[in-house]
Amino acid sequence: MQEDEQQKLQQQLQQRNAELENLVQTLKAQLQATSLPLVTDSSGTANEQDQAQKALQRLNFHVNNSPFAVIEWDQELRVTRWSREAESLLGWSAHEVLGKRFGSWKFVVREDFKSVDPTLAALLSGQVTRNVCYNRNYTKTGEIIHCEWYNSVLFDESGERASIMSLVLNVGDREQAAEELRESEERFRQLAENIQQIFWMYDFEEQKLIYISPVCQQVIGYENERCYDKSLEFWLGHVRQDDLPQVMKASRQAVRGKPAEVTLRFTKPDGAERWLLARAFPVRNAAGRVYRIAGIAEDISDRKEQERRLRLLESVVVNANDAVVITEAEPVEPPGPKIIYINDAFTRMMGYRSEEVIGRTPRILQGPKTDWGELKHIRTALKHWEPALAELVNYHKDGSEVWIELSIFPVTDQTGHYTYWVGLQRDITQRKQAEVERQKALDQERELSELKSRFVSTASHEFRTPLSTILSSADLLEFYLGNCTVEKQREHIERIQGAALNMNNLLSDVLVIERAEAKFEPTELDLHLFCQELVDEMRINDQDQHRFELYVQATGGETQARMDNKLLRQILTNLLSNALKYSPAGTTVYLRLECDRTAAKFEVKDEGIGIPPEDQGRLFEPFHRGTNVGAVSGNGLGLAIVKQSVDAHGGQIAIASYEKGTTICVTLPLQPKDYSNVE
Repeated sequence: MQEDEQQKLQQQLQQRNAELENLVQTLKAQLQATSLPLVTDSSGTANEQDQAQKALQRLNFHVNNSPFAVIEWDQELRVTRWSREAESLLGWSAHEVLGKRFGSWKFVVREDFKSVDPTLAALLSGQVTRNVCYNRNYTKTGEIIHCEWYNSVLFDESGERASIMSLVLNVGDREQAAEELRESEERFRQLAENIQQIFWMYDFEEQKLIYISPVCQQVIGYENERCYDKSLEFWLGHVRQDDLPQVMKASRQAVRGKPAEVTLRFTKPDGAERWLLARAFPVRNAAGRVYRIAGIAEDISDRKEQERRLRLLESVVVNANDAVVITEAEPVEPPGPKIIYINDAFTRMMGYRSEEVIGRTPRILQGPKTDWGELKHIRTALKHWEPALAELVNYHKDGSEVWIELSIFPVTDQTGHYTYWVGLQRDITQRKQAEVERQKALDQERELSELKSRFVSTASHEFRTPLSTILSSADLLEFYLGNCTVEKQREHIERIQGAALNMNNLLSDVLVIERAEAKFEPTELDLHLFCQELVDEMRINDQDQHRFELYVQATGGETQARMDNKLLRQILTNLLSNALKYSPAGTTVYLRLECDRTAAKFEVKDEGIGIPPEDQGRLFEPFHRGTNVGAVSGNGLGLAIVKQSVDAHGGQIAIASYEKGTTICVTLPLQPKDYSNVE
């Protein structure tokens, strides 16, 4: 590009020189035509004087209408002619300078005398009759202008030097253009030699490389001086065979006058293969024809490697089983940064498609069971631009819970500025469910262990007492055999039978708890009659130590129900027995029956010792007894049997206990829906 500008400038200079030459010749001819009558006497004929006058007029016309400043000097270098253009260019009028000698006023920049003086000396000494001088001149206002002086010696008819004529041209614009061109060339050179890309210029007409920047040694392994004698075939020989068709296509495109670009693999002298990105641009001459190709080539091997790694990373991200979520870096505070990317695994895991979450925040995944403490921990880490790891519940698009293990870390750009957050989500729902199941199994095992321990403790106590009774009574019978009255024998036998009955009842309760004999077999019952008979039976067994109150309230007076007689008896017998056992003598035990059209409610209330709050949550556990029972006998199975029997009916049980007295309410459906066996 700079070379084209140089050619244009050179052509302009040549044209200007030709114009000056023509003007000089014209002015010389006119001056010579007027010199004879001017330098000889004035006694010529009228015709000669007339011719001279006309020649002088023509001279003045050319001088005053010339685009150049015309200055004429006599042999003493005094100004004898100062044209209008000279006045316009330099500022002084003709009457201010006519007669002044060269150098008598501030006209030439001092530093330029070293070139001006030899020029004038050569003209005055006769060494030359014409020359050209470039120098800087002052104008009347003190401005410095750049001028080119075309000087010619004028001779009279005798061949003697008559004067010196100077044509002066302001070349400031040209000098500025030349200076700008030099600066442009210098900038181009510095750019071409300091960029990391190879800049090259190929002469299409001469079929050779005319310029290549020095960085070529680093990029392609050849010093730039060694590149100029290489042919096009040489360079093509270093291109991988697979890439040659594209390279040739790009070359033809540039030759046809269109910019071209191609990516190729180039083998360096040491055998290393590098990826290059080459661009070619056609350069046209003044006629518009492509005569050169300019180009830039850069090593993109690192970029290609990064692209390969990015493709690999993208493949990993897209095909990973773990969900990947990328968000903006800020804001950290609610509502939080917006999502800009999710992979397919996220869609499979959470149910949301990309267009449903892009531009929204991760808060759409949170719900009632999301641990806000964990979210606070994550937000604290984000504020400090630190990675975070958490386990929390997110919610699927369909509303189901998804346990995830979330790993979050920040991403920075080349300047170290944080630009994104990357979150990796792993579905750990199955693991969490397994942990819950494992914990349940552990809890059950622990409960079973405690149950066994309580069973051993209770059974050993409950069995030891009747066994001791049986053994002692048997020993007494044996000891007093033949010497014991019938009444004494009957007493010991009854004690043995009572102890055996207690052991049998304990075993029965254990079997009920283990559901070895528990079957739900509903039959038609009159609940009012059932409760009345049970209260009478309990009153007899209690031997009137307590008072009993039975209240019955039924809608329409109807108390018929379909329930399991045996299980209902176990329920009410255990509740009434406990009420009697843990209530002082003389107090009242209440049984209330309320029936509506769908259910029957049995309420047992006593005035006993109550149940401590810490024990109320474990009342239905087998072998568990309240901490306040003291020496009152019992095996801790009663309420467990009650709960099991209530569940068999599909009913509910509720307990309210205070420091004094306990109320237990059992609600059973009148017509159970499920008659299946309890397993």
